[in-house]
This record gives sequence, structure tokens and C-alpha cells, in this order.
Amino acid sequence: MNNQIVTRIAPSPTGKFHVGTARTALLNYLFAKKNGGKFLLRIEDTDRARSSDEHIDDIKQSLEWLGLHWDNKDTEHYQSRRIDEYKKIAKQLVSEGFAEEREGATYFKVKGKMSNEKSNLNDKIQIASQARNDKTTNHQSPITFADLIHGKVSTELENIEDFVILKSDGWPTFHLAVVVDDHDMGITHIIRGDDHLSNTPKHILLYKALGWELPQWGHLPLILNHDRSKMSKRKDPVSVSDDFRAKGYLPEAMVNFLALLGWSPKSDEEFFTLNELVQLFEIANVQKSNAVFDIEKLKHFNAHYLRKMDDADLLYRVEPLWRKAGINVDAINESARQKIISVIKERASTINELAHEVDYFFLPSELDFDKIVFGKSNKENTIRGLSITSDALQQLPDDQWNTETLGQILSSISENNDLSKGDVFWPVRYCLTGETASPSPQEILSILGKEESIKRIANALNLLK
Repeated sequence: MNNQIVTRIAPSPTGKFHVGTARTALLNYLFAKKNGGKFLLRIEDTDRARSSDEHIDDIKQSLEWLGLHWDNKDTEHYQSRRIDEYKKIAKQLVSEGFAEEREGATYFKVKGKMSNEKSNLNDKIQIASQARNDKTTNHQSPITFADLIHGKVSTELENIEDFVILKSDGWPTFHLAVVVDDHDMGITHIIRGDDHLSNTPKHILLYKALGWELPQWGHLPLILNHDRSKMSKRKDPVSVSDDFRAKGYLPEAMVNFLALLGWSPKSDEEFFTLNELVQLFEIANVQKSNAVFDIEKLKHFNAHYLRKMDDADLLYRVEPLWRKAGINVDAINESARQKIISVIKERASTINELAHEVDYFFLPSELDFDKIVFGKSNKENTIRGLSITSDALQQLPDDQWNTETLGQILSSISENNDLSKGDVFWPVRYCLTGETASPSPQEILSILGKEESIKRIANALNLLK
């Protein structure tokens, strides 16, 4: 067996790259890199009716976006280009008595009962092994292997039916293609979903019949919805590109979140970079029970990484969304736009959320007269609060126009004029934004600047008067 650890991810390009496949790819990547090994990509495109170049591109772009760079970019592996190899292996199995053609297809003979042949799989494996002079041992029932996650797994030979390895159209089934490909690619460790656990005994039989050294398998727990139902491509958010990347989730957050779906670093820390995960990953810490996909937990991770991002970098990502929404981005300078990002990212979970309800920074909003006055205030106190605020702002030197000083001014107006905060903070914020929920009035004042802020307060006073 290859002394270097080699893992792989082998998606089928029959749909958009699935978040469950992304989690499998991530753990294969972590396991390989933690052990100084290689992580390879294989495209299992034998479903000719449903496979497409568009989906292949989506797989690659999603892996790149997540930072999961595969080590065989110059020798990418496509099953559709290897049909002759699968046919050759199937023919070999037939010639050695392990398989038989029937009704145009080729079956692997587990029980040796076809064509009235009283054969025994154990004997065949032993004879083939001796003929090859290799180290393959005689297979004994039950079929047992040590799963990297589940531990010892056993299956009785009599519970396995003969199975098709080559279809009547000459194309391989999953069982033959995956075994031949994993052997030819030098895969040492196959980490895949629990839904393949029942396939492994068949694959072991094929490995032994072909005299190939067995890899190690590890079967990951499935990902379930919050209600513990199975995730569905039709009704649940499962596409990495459409449901997460396009909706403003960050790759750093996705990687961090996916790594912790069924795996634990055995510490109280929850935020890890990809490189940190490589250093910490131990496959022994992958749990056997199914993992739950909690979208609120993902938002929590995403909000964390949003707040850590440089404002200029985040602005670069958000500006196209603003323009697409019809916002006149150029109405204010770049410095002010970065200030907007700095303020609103504290309230957002995704990049897309940063594109909503920011119009008031670029253009005055139409005010609703009934909303200017705070619910526990009155018109008289509101007019007095806004008037005093306008006067104080006009007297404030430009070099002191900052969030902290502006907040102190608003507080002192309330405290020194027998006014509640609802008489001051609420109407100032509303007349600046036209929104009942927004960042603090001092933050908005800081971004809008003196001239624009005083103009908007004057507009509200005119409405009230």
C-alpha cells in the first residue's frame, strides 16, 4: 500500500454541489493534510443523462471557494473517460470465475450459483491469490473490517446477493467503478457517508478477487435537519453555491461550521481557521451519531467572521449588491461608505443583509409624521429635543464630529433639559433614517456629516410644526 495517505472526494455532477458532500470533502482534506498526505478529486460522471459541465464547474468552484484545493489538478480523474478500463477489469473477473455475463450484464458472483456452477468464493480468491503470488488472504465469512469511525463492522456473506458490475450498455456500476478508481488513484483511506456503509462488503469482495490491497474505510454520520428529518435537495437549502455562497455566507464560516458537524476538537473553543483545523483534526473524534444542521449556528459563525473582516474588503464585496439594488453608491465618498460598513456589520449575519435597509445613508427617506414622536413622548417635547439638538450640532467643530462626542451631546441634551431619551434619541434617529430600527443616532450622524444631518433634522421639524 502507498506509504503516503491519499484521500479523495468523488462527487457526481448531476446537481449542484451538496453541502453534505462539502462536509465529506472537508474531512477528507483535513485527514490528508494532517497526515502529510494528498487530497484528490474524482468526477463520477457515469450518469450520462444527468451529468453536465455546468455541474462539474459548480463542484470545482465550490471546492475552491471553501479553500479545499485538490492535489491532482493536472491529472483530473473522470470516470467517463475510463470505460475501457472498467470493461477490462470486468472481463478479467469473468475469466477468473468471479463474475458471469447474464442477460447482457456482468454480475459478480457472491454465491457461485449461476450456470449450475458449484463454486466457492473463498476457494476462488485463494486460487487467484496463489496464481498472482500476492498476499491476499483467503476470505472468510463474515466480512469484517475496522471502520475508522464505527469500529468493527461485520456482514454475513450469505446476506450479500450477486450484484451487477457492468451494465448491459457496457458502462460500469458504482461498485466496479469506485473500486477500480480508488485502486488506480492510490487511495489509502476512503472517508464517505454512512449511506455507503452497506456497500463496503461488496467492495471488499472485489478488492480481494482482484488481489488488491484493501484501503481503510471511515463512514461519516449523516447530516439532518433541525427537526432530525433527512435533508432534501428539493425543499432544503443544500447547494453550496446557491443556498450559501450566493446568500452572503463566508467560506471561513462554512468551513468552521461544517467541520463541527459531527466532529469535536475536544476543547471549548469554537472558532477555527482551515489551517488550525488541519492541526487539530483527529478522525477518532468524529461521532457515530448523525449531525444536525442548525442554520442559526451557521449565522452565528458567519456574523463572527463578518465582524473580523477588514471594512475595505467587506465594502468591496457589498458595493456590487448595493448597485444591483439601485442604490446611488457614488452619492457619498468611499470613506463614508467604509464607515457604513463598520456600523452595519455589527447588526448583520450575512453579506446580503448588509445590502438591505441602507438607502437612508445615500438618500433622505420619506418620513411618516406619526412616527417622529416616540410612543411615550409628545409633539412638544419632540420639537424641543430636535431643536436643541440642531443648535448643538451646528456649534460642534468639524474636528469633533465623531461617534463618541455626538453620543455625549445627545445624552447631555436629555439630561440637562428635562427630556427623556425618547424625546431626543428616538426622533433624531428616525428623522435621519426614516426607519424605526437602525444603528444608533450618533453612529448615523457620524456617517452623514454635519450638513446633511442638520438638513434632515430641519425637515422633520418642518413636518412637526
